[in-house]
Amino acid sequence: MDVSSILFAVVCLGSILIIGDLAEDLGRKPSRWMWIAVAIGPLAIPMLYLVAGISALTKMIRAARPAN
Repeated sequence: MDVSSILFAVVCLGSILIIGDLAEDLGRKPSRWMWIAVAIGPLAIPMLYLVAGISALTKMIRAARPAN
């Protein structure tokens, strides 16, 4: 194995640990997001923030709607 392969593996394993902590902080299921990180690697980190932002925006829109 060359250095770039080892570095890539370390980054992917690190992202799994980071995404578990971030998911818990954002109120998401850490185990689900850790599996997502296994599948797509470090791209799961921005994806988690994107999903959290869309969820917050949806809640704001629903709260602003007048009840009928």
